[in-house]
Amino acid sequence: MKRFAWLLAAALLTTACQEVAMAPGSGTDAAAAPGPGNSALAKQLSGKFLSNDKVSFALAPDGKVVGGDEEGDAIRGTWRIDANGRLCRDIAEPEALVGAKCETVSIVGRDVTLTAEDGTKTAFLLS
Repeated sequence: MKRFAWLLAAALLTTACQEVAMAPGSGTDAAAAPGPGNSALAKQLSGKFLSNDKVSFALAPDGKVVGGDEEGDAIRGTWRIDANGRLCRDIAEPEALVGAKCETVSIVGRDVTLTAEDGTKTAFLLS
């Protein structure tokens, strides 16, 4: 299943994704320029894959998110680093993941932890 998710992510990375505008007042710094930005964190994550046992997706250099979930559904959206150094993503599909949110990022080696505003942590492997 992981191999399928990686292949799906690679295939989707080469196709165009719909640009998704972040809604005003969503807490995601909606006035930011498109694309991931030029911060050290954006450079560290750009072009990389994040995966865990539920999802696998690429953070493309052009600010697109492409990948797949454990059900085989495509994941599509956009990503960037906001002025506070948080990873912000706005997912357009699948329906279960649709929405915008920004999370604090911790990277230790290849281990990435995203921490939401409510303190919920999600672990990923960076490759």
